[in-house]
Amino acid sequence: MMEQFTAKPTASIPEAGDNGSETCAAWRFLGNDEASWQDIPAPQWERTGAATQERLGHLHNKVPKP
Repeated sequence: MMEQFTAKPTASIPEAGDNGSETCAAWRFLGNDEASWQDIPAPQWERTGAATQERLGHLHNKVPKP
């Protein structure tokens, strides 16, 4: 579902889905009271944060000491 939304970021939910069952699944997901919009990008945020920390760690080791 997220791949379809990111491939067509300006599309409506029916336009982003490939078929009717995907549209229904998206509406069910978005209508779930236990899911929030933060749940959608959370895995990406976690991976980005970890990758950034790793890069900063490498840079920190390469910075000359005064």
